[in-house]
Amino acid sequence: MTSKQSTSVGADPAAGRTSVHPKEYRVTRIEKIPSPDGGPDNDWYQYVIEAGRSTITGCRRGSRAQVAEHAQRYAEEANARSVDGGAGHWAPRRRS
Repeated sequence: MTSKQSTSVGADPAAGRTSVHPKEYRVTRIEKIPSPDGGPDNDWYQYVIEAGRSTITGCRRGSRAQVAEHAQRYAEEANARSVDGGAGHWAPRRRS
């Protein structure tokens, strides 16, 4: 089994708290994980995105930098959808 490499993102250790608004989605952790299908691939990572009490966990194959870029883009898109009470992509729409 592959050892885990974990990185916290967006934390301000001096203040003992995160440096962004608690309701904004942000990447909080990226860890190297074994291949989800049990295969020989060793380039899988799990990322965690959090906002308040909401948590999104995903897995992606690639370099750590590629996964971090993907997770950051995902968090930014989630924040953009939540501005002004905007509905998410899968939210029901009003019918005319």
